[in-house]
This record gives sequence, structure tokens and C-alpha cells, in this order.
Amino acid sequence: MSDNIVSISEMESYLRDHLSQGTYEHSLRVRDTAIKLAGRFSADKGKAEIAGLLHDCAKTKNVLEQAGKLGVKLDGYMRENPGIAHAAVGAKLAETVFNIDDEEILNAISSHTLGREGMSDLDKIVYLADVIEEGRDFEGVEVIRKKARKSLDMAMIEALSASICYIASKKREIHPMTVYSYNDLICKEKK
Repeated sequence: MSDNIVSISEMESYLRDHLSQGTYEHSLRVRDTAIKLAGRFSADKGKAEIAGLLHDCAKTKNVLEQAGKLGVKLDGYMRENPGIAHAAVGAKLAETVFNIDDEEILNAISSHTLGREGMSDLDKIVYLADVIEEGRDFEGVEVIRKKARKSLDMAMIEALSASICYIASKKREIHPMTVYSYNDLICKEKK
């Protein structure tokens, strides 16, 4: 499956060929936003660039099929809602197709939809870049953008809260990982 894709331009070319135009353009905006956030919060810009660019690399109609081919185990929530499965599949795709072996980058890709307990700054940067990139326009996005200028944790709490409220308003199940992420950050802020 791998053609030893390693350069940013090769990654972009692969994404252009395999993603919808909208998802491809979103990926470029997330990359750019992740680089800015990494600069703001003294994180590794190179890792932010790669993780931001590749965060949606598996966001295709056949994500469940990809999961099977790559040996990615999906929980029931992900099998029922392939829209959240692409993060776990994307991390494995990044490893196998793009030869990414950096655990920080892989974790940032895999946690960009649900979050996770003990998120690193890079995890938070990619999660937030996905939420606040300039193409996003939803009620509350400006509040999250404003918080992201000052604090990754406060912006994450706001973003996770918005996500939980949105999912609940649709009467859908909330993945436990999102709740754990939220609770972990709330407990951290209380200390």
C-alpha cells in the first residue's frame, strides 16, 4: 500500500487524489491553523504541520473497509458512526502509507475527533485546529477561537463542551472518550 510517501508535497498530492475537494481544502486549513497554534504555544511546528495535514487522511466513504484492511479495531460507537472512525484509521494510514512513526503525531491524528485523557499539547493543537480553522462557521466558534489565543486547555474545554452539547441535542450517543477528555481537563483546571 505504501509508496514511501514522506515529503509534505507528496502528502498533499496523495490527499488531493484520495479525499473530496472539501476535505482536502479543510486539511490544508487545519495544517495552517495547527502551525499557528504550535507557534503560539511553543510546540513543534513540524509535527503540527504533519498531524494537521494528515488528520483527515482516512475521511472517505470506505473508512470501515479501510479499518478492516489495516487491522484497526473499532469500538461499537465507531462502527455505528463512521464519521468518528476516521481518526483511528487515519493514524494507522499515516503510519503505513506516509511512514510516520512519531507517536506524538500518530496520537494527535487518532485523538482529533474524540480527544482522550492526558492529551498532549500537540493533541490539543490538532483537535482545536480542526474545530477553529477559518472555514468553520458554527455558533460558538468565535468563543473557542478567542480562548485558543490564550489557553489550549480552556479552548479544549469550550470545544469539547460544544461538541457534547451538539451531540446531545441530536439525541445521539456521546463517545465515552469525549466525556473522559472533558472531565480530565476540568479536573486539571480545578487543581
